[in-house]
Amino acid sequence: MVVPFGLEDRPAEQRRAVATLRLNDGVPLAIIGAARSGRTGALSAVAASVARRFAPTEVQVYAIDAGARALGDLEESPNVGAVVFRDELDRLGRLVMRLAEELDRRIQTLALHRRRDIAAQREAEPDAPWPYMAVLIDRWDLLTEEAEVSDDRTLVSTLERLVTEGGRAGILVVATGDRSMLTGRATALFPDRLVLRLADAYDYVSAGLSGPPGRGEPGRGWRAPEGVETQVAEAGVDAVGDAEGETGVPDRVVPWSRGGPFRIDRLPVLVTRDDVTELVEAMALERAETRSADVPVVLGEPVEGRSGSAGALLVAVGGDELGPRSIDVDEHGPCALVTGRRRTGRSGVLVAMVESALEGGWEVAVVTARRSPLTRLPAVYPRVHGPFRHDEDAPELAEVVRRALREGRRLLVVADDVDLLPEGALADELASLPQRMRDTGSFFVGSGEAEEILASFRGPAPALRRARCGVMLAPQGTEEGDAFGVRLRRGQYGRALGVGAGYLVLDGLAERVQVVRSDLLPAPGL
Repeated sequence: MVVPFGLEDRPAEQRRAVATLRLNDGVPLAIIGAARSGRTGALSAVAASVARRFAPTEVQVYAIDAGARALGDLEESPNVGAVVFRDELDRLGRLVMRLAEELDRRIQTLALHRRRDIAAQREAEPDAPWPYMAVLIDRWDLLTEEAEVSDDRTLVSTLERLVTEGGRAGILVVATGDRSMLTGRATALFPDRLVLRLADAYDYVSAGLSGPPGRGEPGRGWRAPEGVETQVAEAGVDAVGDAEGETGVPDRVVPWSRGGPFRIDRLPVLVTRDDVTELVEAMALERAETRSADVPVVLGEPVEGRSGSAGALLVAVGGDELGPRSIDVDEHGPCALVTGRRRTGRSGVLVAMVESALEGGWEVAVVTARRSPLTRLPAVYPRVHGPFRHDEDAPELAEVVRRALREGRRLLVVADDVDLLPEGALADELASLPQRMRDTGSFFVGSGEAEEILASFRGPAPALRRARCGVMLAPQGTEEGDAFGVRLRRGQYGRALGVGAGYLVLDGLAERVQVVRSDLLPAPGL
């Protein structure tokens, strides 16, 4: 299976040939050149050729744009699953991780069935062939350099593994870069090279070439190792022309089909409960359209992460394919922790959980150590008790908890700034909740700063740490992961994130999310 992307000039043979990317061979390609030499245009030409000739179930494209964000238009193609830019560190990490997981799955399956490569799999299973995947990376040099500076070796090593091991599994990497890719480790990673115009004539010598190709036009270069002069086609032009007949490359426009590439959606900076409702409806419709016609579809049936369980409390949206994210009390109870520094949206997480609980018919008790948006909730909702702020309020809170547990009703207790509560009767009452609420369907959530939660060995803090469950907002250091028993990668902390942006932690696994914002809270910046 080949992807034509330009023309080759072969004067010794008195002919022109099609320049192709051979997916069957699995040899990664490096496109090297100076600024405005046509590097990014070559990637666009490859993506356009894939979209023109192959269905999304045959060849899929994923792009990483670490350059001038010139690959954004590729997202319109049905063959393209995601275009990720260099500053989208979370999406970049999710894409690379997803590709690495797919590589592992394919290699393990090949070994299990004793097959050599993807070609053998496609031949043995013609009814369920694996699609080829082309990973296009613009400015490999900048991407790896920035990862080295940020000490994120995991990203670099995973990308290098995709390059070296992906070929036999049908995952082919095409990367562009500057002259630095002519030396060092890149020469071993990319045996196939297309050298475009370079800024310094001495660079051609290091590449084993006599000089610049043609007159230095964009897209004109030398294809190693044979040194064949090549002209890359423009993305919207079929420059293959009459040479196609010699190579057998079909020229066909393929209609869109289902079962295309996986997505890596962008997280919204602001999401409301109405947005989540629309998202759930869209997910239900999409699922209905993908089912076979003879299977009955009920659009009102629960969608994963929204309300499939009576104990599910909606918290945020997230995931590679954007969807609602909840904490299932029956599975992850009896308590959860919310961490973050001031103005990261800790109170907003608690309000979102309160509204979700009230929607499900729960009762709610509110505890605050200082001024908080939660103090307004009892005046807005009839089933909200409190706010409880002082030790004198502890007996009333204890009675609310006893009554709910005795009558078998679900109760959510939220404590804002729990780290600021002084030692006393109220803190002791909160500390007893995780043990008393276990397996009852009720839930306790406390918020505070991670450093204070880690330093506290009295009150509710120890139980909240052991839960390994909750929301970690805009982490700035590894200690915030320690509060959940999670080891954060370098790219997961130390960045400026918006209000309500962070990670949902369930069973010690962190997923990037955006917290659902209540209409009771003012919009960010107001």
